[in-house]
Amino acid sequence: MPPQVLDRRALNRALLARQLLLERRRRSAAATIEHLVGMQAQAPNLPYVGLWSRLQGFHHQELSRLIETRAAVRMSLMRNTIHLVTARDALGMKPLFMPLGERGYMRPTMAYGVRYMEPLVFTPPRGLWGGRGLVTLTTFEKWLGRPPGPAFHVDDLARRYLAAFGPASAADMRLWSGLAMRETFERLRPRLKVFRNEQGVELFDLPRAPRPDPSLPVPVRLLPDFDNILLAHADRTRILPPGKHLGMFSSNGVMQGSVLLDGFVRAMWVPARGGLVITPFDQPIPKSERHEVIDEASRLLDFLTPGEKHDVRFGPVKS
Repeated sequence: MPPQVLDRRALNRALLARQLLLERRRRSAAATIEHLVGMQAQAPNLPYVGLWSRLQGFHHQELSRLIETRAAVRMSLMRNTIHLVTARDALGMKPLFMPLGERGYMRPTMAYGVRYMEPLVFTPPRGLWGGRGLVTLTTFEKWLGRPPGPAFHVDDLARRYLAAFGPASAADMRLWSGLAMRETFERLRPRLKVFRNEQGVELFDLPRAPRPDPSLPVPVRLLPDFDNILLAHADRTRILPPGKHLGMFSSNGVMQGSVLLDGFVRAMWVPARGGLVITPFDQPIPKSERHEVIDEASRLLDFLTPGEKHDVRFGPVKS
């Protein structure tokens, strides 16, 4: 029989389920970071907002404590960009991504060369909630007490990717990771379910992974800019509006992010004096949906600036 076709909404609901965004979960920050196969951490505070969006009762101190005790680290991994991972994942994942650094070494100035060729980690106080100071790095071995390795098997990394981002193609995982994945998916094919999207692209998935009803109602969620949910697929229309790209989140270092309405990015949020501004894309947010957006944005403000008075405002539509 031909593979089942999954439409945009089916892929969206599957992605939200894998990303723990259908309902907040009671689980540890460390377990969540591992489930997500790392979190984008170019700006040190992004993972805090990403965890707040996914977990019940998450407090800043839980993640800060993981970083202080070296149970979690920020380092260059997927796509040669900075991610937050647990120490256990750092040991097994870093060897897989060292070739990306070696290729990068051929392009930058010598000042950056050591960062590409030597396994390094970013050290506190940056990465702690409210931590400030210059960017500081040290060697992987000095910080974690041993060199990277042994490497995870790439097949296991592919399964973890599908658990967090599937159903997906080999091209999707290549974009997320920077690694060539076609041979890996062909090797795993007998143990995976195979689907197609509406454009006929072959998608792979774990047999028992959640694929909810496409009509399932979903809550409003506010995510940090460059959350990996936006970076994990070659075709991002399962989460982003058609024709939109990540350039719409250019922030010049100011924390901001995306607003998911009915599971899709429909607006962006930006802190402003005394509160938060929600800027819709293409069309205004209907009044019937604004109450839930305001409630969730207010909870985010309570997390970002506890004890302060604030309000939520809606800006003009951004095309």
